[in-house]
Amino acid sequence: MAIVINGSGTVTGISVGGLPDGIVDTDMIANNAVTSAKSTITGGKILQVQSVEEFDEHSSSSNSFVDVGTPTLTITPTVSTSKILFMATGSMSSSAANRGGRITVYMQDGSGSYADLRTDGDNGGFAGGHWDTPDSFSKPIGDWAINTYVDHNSSNELNFKLYYRSNNSDTAFWVGRSHGGADAKTCLTAIEVSTT
Repeated sequence: MAIVINGSGTVTGISVGGLPDGIVDTDMIANNAVTSAKSTITGGKILQVQSVEEFDEHSSSSNSFVDVGTPTLTITPTVSTSKILFMATGSMSSSAANRGGRITVYMQDGSGSYADLRTDGDNGGFAGGHWDTPDSFSKPIGDWAINTYVDHNSSNELNFKLYYRSNNSDTAFWVGRSHGGADAKTCLTAIEVSTT
């Protein structure tokens, strides 16, 4: 078949493989034209991001981990073989000197029970603090950050919550408290990352 250019600029008559190698460069490919089947990336693609945040403070003097009360972060995996990278940041405080507390992450898979993501039997959680002396507002303040990942092997909705405990039952441990008793920002983020 002969190559024909019609009046609207359309070219016909080119067979598959009829263009010389290397003639199509990046500029010639339309935005979002490369499908997953043509992508050469085999893992590490970000599939989705979910995030929640609040400005509020929560306190407890429990020696056992209890729900902080911050918003629940929910993510439903698009594939069961992906990994979920979980990150959280915020501030923490103790109501007295020589005291502190710990923070951990609990996850619920579908309608199952919430369970601590730290599974090594240590009651230390993922983050925490201990203050020898209070600040000028009589309550020691510190920042915390948690980064962990989950091999979930699930297509169920996954719910993440922060739990915390005080190191001493005679003292309150605070999450989301800033200097002077102001509410501070607590942020939870989940990123689904492909592995194939």
